[in-house]
Amino acid sequence: MDAHIEYLILAFVLLCVCIWINSSKPHENRLVKVVLQKMMMYLDGIYFMIICKENKGLGPKKNPDPDNIKDVPCKMKRIIFIRHGESDWNDVFNKGFGPMLLVRLIKAMIREFFLMVTMDSVFLDSPLNGDGTDQARELRRYIEADNQYDQMLSIMRGDSKETSVIVSSNLRRALATTTLALYPRLQRTKEKIMILSSLQEISRNVDTKALASAKTIPDLNRLGKDLQNDGYDFIPTDVYDPTENNGNKSTGYYGIKRLQVRIPVLLLLLSLSLLSFLRLSRSSVSFIFICSSHHILL
Repeated sequence: MDAHIEYLILAFVLLCVCIWINSSKPHENRLVKVVLQKMMMYLDGIYFMIICKENKGLGPKKNPDPDNIKDVPCKMKRIIFIRHGESDWNDVFNKGFGPMLLVRLIKAMIREFFLMVTMDSVFLDSPLNGDGTDQARELRRYIEADNQYDQMLSIMRGDSKETSVIVSSNLRRALATTTLALYPRLQRTKEKIMILSSLQEISRNVDTKALASAKTIPDLNRLGKDLQNDGYDFIPTDVYDPTENNGNKSTGYYGIKRLQVRIPVLLLLLSLSLLSFLRLSRSSVSFIFICSSHHILL
């Protein structure tokens, strides 16, 4: 039999298997469905990495000069950025390119193999690692310290006279850092963290592809265990508001378009300035911000 015909038959059989699995009842073939979903997400991430134009429209030549609006009368806003803690991706790829890079990569790939039957991942929507979790806890201790009095810290604790809103990107490391650092506030105020997909990190790497689909909350089992170890109860639906999570980024829904969806022009310009700085420092960021009527804190 001709090799070309054999490939067509194999492709047809695989297509039939996929259709059969996806048409089965929700409780049937769950592990196979999860594995297929993870494989599709990897293919989508690789495809996005190759052809995306995430930086299209960014840069000083393609956007208004902030100096042109600096004297325009406007209400004062303060923005506090909280950088997410170290992620599994950072641990593998951001600690030098010596011989140990290969060792870290092999270890991460072994972990990823055993996670294929779950909706967790080392590389996709890369979560906080142990060091990143400790960094978020340290930030929480700093914010909640009794001997600390500062207007900025007061707003972050939620005990300021001014109301505020907590907003995060839809990536797990950003949500986990926000939650761990501000959980005492969330318990006191009973407010929710708003998930904004418009703040999804601008990068072609697969670790910036979100696991959560539109209007949903990502798998945060690791975060739940960390909070339980800290003595807190954790019910994701009580902590997050996903109504503004419009799903994963796509090749046509690139960085500048996401930023322009929900963010005012002033915040957009600030974000572009921050991105320019991060590009120079070869860093990356997933946005987390607190916004109040008189201050915007990212």
